[in-house]
Amino acid sequence: MFPEKMNPYRKQTQLLLLLSHPFPPLFLLFVCPSISFAAHLTYIIPSSPVLSERGDFFHITNKAAGILKDFGHNINEGGAILKCFDDKSACSIANDAYRIVLNKGGGGDDGSALTDYAILTMSIFGNDAVAQSILCDLTFYLHKYLYGDDTNENPSESLSEAGFSNFNQFPVFSVVTANDNDLSAFLSLLSPKSMLERVDSNEVWTDDHNVRRAYSYGKLIHACTFQRDNESCNPSDADLMHAEAFVHPTLNSHTDPKRILFLGPNSYLSAREALKYNNVQEVLILESSKTLPQMVKKFMGDTYMPDILNSTRVTIEHIDPRLYVENISKEMTRMYEDKAESELLQDDQFMLATRAITFDLVFIRIPHAKKKGHSQYTDFTTNDFFTKLMDIIYYWNDDGIVVMNIGCEPGLDGIDRNELEKQRTEMLQMFMNDSKFYFKPILNYDEPRAAPNDTSFFVLFFNNAESHNFYTRQNAGAFTLDLAAKMTISDESSVPTRFYDGTTHKLYTRPSRMWEEWYCRIPELLTHKICTTIRPQFFDRKGNTEATVVVHHPDKGRSLHASESIPAGTFINLSDFGSSLFIDYADWGCFLNFTMEYSDATLYSKSRDMMIAYGYESYSNSRSGWITSVANVNTFTNHGCTEEERNVGGILQREDTKIVDFSPLLARHNELLHNGVISSRNIEKGEEILQNYLEFRDEEKDPEYSKFLSEVCETNTGLVPNENMDSRNDESAYNSMDVSSNDSTDDSSDDSA
Repeated sequence: MFPEKMNPYRKQTQLLLLLSHPFPPLFLLFVCPSISFAAHLTYIIPSSPVLSERGDFFHITNKAAGILKDFGHNINEGGAILKCFDDKSACSIANDAYRIVLNKGGGGDDGSALTDYAILTMSIFGNDAVAQSILCDLTFYLHKYLYGDDTNENPSESLSEAGFSNFNQFPVFSVVTANDNDLSAFLSLLSPKSMLERVDSNEVWTDDHNVRRAYSYGKLIHACTFQRDNESCNPSDADLMHAEAFVHPTLNSHTDPKRILFLGPNSYLSAREALKYNNVQEVLILESSKTLPQMVKKFMGDTYMPDILNSTRVTIEHIDPRLYVENISKEMTRMYEDKAESELLQDDQFMLATRAITFDLVFIRIPHAKKKGHSQYTDFTTNDFFTKLMDIIYYWNDDGIVVMNIGCEPGLDGIDRNELEKQRTEMLQMFMNDSKFYFKPILNYDEPRAAPNDTSFFVLFFNNAESHNFYTRQNAGAFTLDLAAKMTISDESSVPTRFYDGTTHKLYTRPSRMWEEWYCRIPELLTHKICTTIRPQFFDRKGNTEATVVVHHPDKGRSLHASESIPAGTFINLSDFGSSLFIDYADWGCFLNFTMEYSDATLYSKSRDMMIAYGYESYSNSRSGWITSVANVNTFTNHGCTEEERNVGGILQREDTKIVDFSPLLARHNELLHNGVISSRNIEKGEEILQNYLEFRDEEKDPEYSKFLSEVCETNTGLVPNENMDSRNDESAYNSMDVSSNDSTDDSSDDSA
């Protein structure tokens, strides 16, 4: 019911108008917002006896202006004039202090007919405190004018006299504010709506289309269309796409997912998707509060909860996720204490104990940051939290993954648009700069069709997890076949997912252009060559040369030389990387096994030998496998045995680990940035182009390769045999280049690290 006293001249900044009744579940809430310089309100007016009797909007708009004048707010000066369309379907009155506009929202064909609803928009300008006070007074008294006796303090009597049967027909207040949250956006929509329940900072609303929405701290958590016939609620397309985009790309790529952890509000749709995988043995959902799940279960029917609650594979614990992670981290530290890794690997009891408390995948949904009341979400991005989180990831099978859903993609300018996204940037910089975090590589993707849910996802592979090789495969069909192999379908006529499949997954391996712009705004990259020089040089013809020629050396075989002078910092035959042959690691392994099993298929064996001799391994954040040139002379670049004779190198070097581990720019332009070749110094006409082959492999991890290169320099013999072509034209061409002898031979790959 109404408050006992409502002073129309009250000047306080906050005023609560609560329209409620003793019969749940519906009541309406209006809170005057804190707004600078103006207060705005959209007022949805359902069809009322007042509209039926008067048949136009003139009296409503005029009444609003009269209320302002009668209250003595001194804002009715300045020559405000009431204007209406001829059919009275819209009216407005305005001056420098306020603006009131009313439009017919539906119903009859002319202004005299009964309307379904009207839309009244009021704006009060000037001092913000005064504007809010005026708006509160205007709202309260205009409501009483429309729906009951102005003097009647009893809301039930007002309802009866106004011809309403229940509170569902009350008007809805839609506050238009500058607040950056989903609830404010929903309330600003020009459509009838009602609140079903509010507990603490959690709310459930419904609109005139029976779409129910659950909010936490103003953030949309779930939306569904309520079916009154069976008391169920069909999840929105956006919620389904969000759940599938959150879960499937990594679960479908993981080699053996057994234990899954969900952190963040209401993970039920996502957990349902995880349960589709046969290998998943346990799903743990951590909820810090029981309130919102209970509200979802109460108002969203049987859709979200029962199959989760009844599953023997699902456990729901109401505990602060930070405390849970901290406790498991302490337990792991205790188990590790004073034990060598080799000792632990042979301890069966230790391995079983570790398996029981750690997780293969951790899914984290972070809906808020730096707001009062939900510091737990803020802490999900901190150094301390991720230090402990690493302890609960099961990495003994080299395949741990963390997936984060936080914020949306930036704009075309690459600028973060709110506090949550700014904190996300700080977190990602932390991963890039602090070597104690073993999250590498890191990939990000977006699913804009999941809006208004957060649409950006980040995949943190733990210490070059094996699943990264599967996640970055180029063949969309491979992902679809994996779904078929990993899931059991009860209905043979259906498919296991509504949205995700192999073709969808392909869209998640390369981030959008907006992320490229965002990346080059990070302080430590703002002046880095990859952003300031390399990226724009792709589009500068003068920065790329194909002034090279292949000649035959009597000892080394083919060699590549400059046919004209090449300045330092020039791309060499950049077009090579638009036509290279790339084979994913997974496919490469299948190819090797096939050639071994069918060794008499000599053409396959020769193809394999060609790839090994001319190709090289290429591992980066957005693809990993084996690559070779198929139609470019860069493949004839020989190994330079000394630093003095080397004159080209990869665009990215081994010291650029930070960029290789996480870079939307590299992920988008992988073929060019990760495999391209650039001149490291000025190259004279006729000079042989030479590169250090150690760029292709890590010398510490592969000492045999380093030994092989030493033998190449000593014997002038590489993997590619010198065919000793008896061609006077080739020899004369070589002599005409006036190339001095050096200790290198053709073993080549086609480009850089």
